[in-house]
Amino acid sequence: MALFFKRKKEEKKDIELPHVREIPRFPEFPTKFPEIESIKKEIERKPEDLGIPMREVIQPGQITKENISIPIRKPIQEEKVMVSRRSPDETKPIFVKIEKYKTALDLIDQIKSKISEAEKILIDIENLKANEDKELENWKSELQEIKEKLLSVDKNLFEV
Repeated sequence: MALFFKRKKEEKKDIELPHVREIPRFPEFPTKFPEIESIKKEIERKPEDLGIPMREVIQPGQITKENISIPIRKPIQEEKVMVSRRSPDETKPIFVKIEKYKTALDLIDQIKSKISEAEKILIDIENLKANEDKELENWKSELQEIKEKLLSVDKNLFEV
């Protein structure tokens, strides 16, 4: 139960600090900044002054085959010749597994049915387009008749 009892007061000892000399001072630097003119000269330096070679500018009239150098590219890999194992003779029979043959026939039947559906849809679209064209022609003719009747009424009313 030492937690609840008061501890004895320890005597405070005087601690002596070592003698510290004065803090050293940094040397003073000149507060004069470089002039703007010298900075401008540095910025306006040409690349030739720095030792950087400049590209030669070719005008459009100066372009010739000698001015243009296109490097010749070599293929990375050499072309490999495909060697066929043997050419199938038409006289020899070809053996195919029955399952693969049946799946191939099923796929061919599916393709045929899709083609016939597409043909039916195309015929329906053509018929629909023909009907639309007929309706448009009817509207044009009716509009032309209305226009002619309106002109005749206008002519009859305002005839002086």
